[in-house]
Amino acid sequence: MIASNPAFAFTPLQEELLQAALRRDGGTARRWEMVRARHPLDEIMSRKPRRLLPLVEDGIRREHAPPDLVDRAVLEQAYSDAAREHDAQVGWITPVIQQLRAQGVEFIVLKGLALAVAYYETPALRPMVDVDVLIRPRDIATTMRTLEASGWTPRAPLPQNHVRRRREIDYRGPEGQRLDVHWHLHPAFLRPGDGMTNDEPFFTRAVPLTIGTTTSTMLDPTDLFLHVLVHGSSTGWRTHPLWVPDAVTMIQRGPELDGERFVALVREANVALAVVQALEYLSSRFGLAPRFAGTVDPLTQLAPLAHRLLLRQRRLYAQIAYGWQAPDWLRRVLGPFASTYHYWAIQTVTWSRARAVQEFPGWLADAWYLDGARQLPGAAWHKLRRPLDRSDRG
Repeated sequence: MIASNPAFAFTPLQEELLQAALRRDGGTARRWEMVRARHPLDEIMSRKPRRLLPLVEDGIRREHAPPDLVDRAVLEQAYSDAAREHDAQVGWITPVIQQLRAQGVEFIVLKGLALAVAYYETPALRPMVDVDVLIRPRDIATTMRTLEASGWTPRAPLPQNHVRRRREIDYRGPEGQRLDVHWHLHPAFLRPGDGMTNDEPFFTRAVPLTIGTTTSTMLDPTDLFLHVLVHGSSTGWRTHPLWVPDAVTMIQRGPELDGERFVALVREANVALAVVQALEYLSSRFGLAPRFAGTVDPLTQLAPLAHRLLLRQRRLYAQIAYGWQAPDWLRRVLGPFASTYHYWAIQTVTWSRARAVQEFPGWLADAWYLDGARQLPGAAWHKLRRPLDRSDRG
């Protein structure tokens, strides 16, 4: 049964659009008309719901629905926009791949672009706003130098100890292109230590990927499927609703997965709660389950881990369920420290309490761009005084 934790729930509009987009039983047009009857068009066209519309259009087209279907033009436009955006992203990522490869940088194309090219029937069915790549930590400096020489600009400086405690830096291209460079796949897979080799197994298992006129690599199917589920829960399902069509598409069009590796990764990363919730959702809403090679039944093995009394995990998932911004209640409680604590929750939701206690001082010093934990008291006092200083000036 799906838990009541708000991290593992969609908005009513998202749920209805997911049903319309993914249930190919001849009822797509009918479900779309029900969505339009219940929700205003401007809400449907907001960023996250809109990214499900190409799949709705695809389902309606396959049903040969009448051309006068309500707001059919809206669906057709969403499909055309997604196709155009995909072509543009392939156009600008191709030289980036070639430039980095010339500098000896190997990387894995992640998430949307890899899924659109390798799994979806047509790339337009998987809209995306950016391209994500994974590099090795040793290649961070070379990657940054190469990108910046080509006119790319980082949105923020690298914090201290970024290899150990952070995972990515966002870049903007000369024409507004968006590239996220990761040196860790996800915080859940970052084990204690210096962080230099945590993601090496993902590189070892990576498979070829052709993008336009060039080649790169993508995650192995088992690793990719797990990443889809874990990323979908990072800040709550309603923040990343595309994890559902990604997972459904991989189940329907992808190969068998390595059950033993899947279970081992979930155990090591302590993500059983999020993974079991996702698998139960796919089963209850769409009657789907991933196909695992061998005799291992991952859901049976992982369910007991997910239903233990994981108080810290359940509490933090409930807190981060609504996105990257700290909720109002947390701002009322923690004031100027709310955003920091909210980001801490996102980054460490899968950690044990013991690891969280050990890592927190160093993590906080890095988050606040300090030289070390000894500067934390002064920095905290400064943050407390800033609201008073602004009030005094007003």
